[in-house]
Amino acid sequence: MNSASGSLTIKARIMTGFAVILAFMTILTTVGVMRVNTISEDLTLIGDVNSVKQRYAINFRGSVHDRAISLRDVTLVDNAGELQAALNEINKLADDYAKSAVRMDDMFRTRTDISQEERQILGSLKEIEANTLPMINKVIELRQAGQLDQAKELMLKEARPAFVEWLARINKFIDLQEKMNQVLSAEARELANGFQTLMLLMTAAAVVIGSGIALFIVRAIFNSLGGVSFRRYRAISFSA
Repeated sequence: MNSASGSLTIKARIMTGFAVILAFMTILTTVGVMRVNTISEDLTLIGDVNSVKQRYAINFRGSVHDRAISLRDVTLVDNAGELQAALNEINKLADDYAKSAVRMDDMFRTRTDISQEERQILGSLKEIEANTLPMINKVIELRQAGQLDQAKELMLKEARPAFVEWLARINKFIDLQEKMNQVLSAEARELANGFQTLMLLMTAAAVVIGSGIALFIVRAIFNSLGGVSFRRYRAISFSA
């Protein structure tokens, strides 16, 4: 009866030890999958979402900056060929802006992770664009009508400040994307470092438990032999 009870106790302890190790492995795997998925989501937002929005905004900035220069040239050039070249460049830059704006609008319409601040800034970009385009057209009309002084005055007093404000709002959007990416990068690094620490701690715990189980099994085997205790066997082995 005692032997059977002892055998049951040994079996229960061994099973409990292995169950604990299995639990550690399950927890480690579950936490690992969750952390990896979170890191993957953060990297996806950085590379496939925020950076894409930022790239469209950079296209906006290039178009607005170069259009301001070309519109200035409209008021400075003194022959029809140069004037037409400046006008062609303005039209091309406007088309480039429109293409990026369509893609940006698609992202804002289809994605559910666009912040309210982003929507507000994009709305302000549309507002300043709507206010500036008529000025651009008016400067061109005045220049083509031969009213050069009026075209220059409108360019300097109204169009130029509008371009400056337009660029400032675009830069605000670009800076926001950069800030969001920095936050996500820091979060991903923190998750990775935390998971590394957790892996080390749980692995160490599993090693300690596994070593304890192995020692217990060896002791139980030697004690069950009845002739040589584990301590005596170890002493004999070391003295030999």
